[in-house]
Amino acid sequence: MAFVSVELKHPDQYGLVAESEAETINQIESHLEDEITNRQTRYVGRCATQGRCDFIFYTEQGADWRDRVMKCMQPFTHYSFGGDTRKEADWETYLQFLFPGEFDYQSIENRRV
Repeated sequence: MAFVSVELKHPDQYGLVAESEAETINQIESHLEDEITNRQTRYVGRCATQGRCDFIFYTEQGADWRDRVMKCMQPFTHYSFGGDTRKEADWETYLQFLFPGEFDYQSIENRRV
């Protein structure tokens, strides 16, 4: 498992992404997904909490992860960020934390209509 953690500039009162910052965070997310994902690296989701936004990936290319993150985040140097990896063969973070429950999944599908 690999992640990129971005410190929010203007989180809302709950530490989440505020509307005023949402467009930039979405741009960061799109850029990370476009530039870092490949056959060995999959983007699986993001989580915003406590004034930061974590973008979660699964990768077989963990050795150079920090270098890849530094290169990818160059257009967003006005944000504090970091990245790291940890071994996680069973996708625990995705399945236990990011994967939506039945109600949440239905809500996601309803927004597509």
